[in-house]
Amino acid sequence: MRGMKKWLPFKSLNSQYEILNDYIEEKNKVTMPELSSDKQEQINERLTTLNTGDMVKITYFSDGHILTKKLCYQTTDPLKKKIYFKDFNLDLEKLLDIE
Repeated sequence: MRGMKKWLPFKSLNSQYEILNDYIEEKNKVTMPELSSDKQEQINERLTTLNTGDMVKITYFSDGHILTKKLCYQTTDPLKKKIYFKDFNLDLEKLLDIE
């Protein structure tokens, strides 16, 4: 007796779902938005007022996606153009907003 095996879905290619998911992922990617000079000034002002240990909500661009995280601020390195959080580092160029 075959039981439920008769009704299992047929998978024609071993990697068909991976290929489809990769295609959908590529299709959903966006280009990095350009910040206005006012927005850049607003971000710079906010960065200068931050103290170590402050909780901030950042919006940033990563690999075709715009993401938001709430993190604990550590420091900013203007020479390396990086901003450091607890357990996370980010290039300043990819920072879109900070609250």
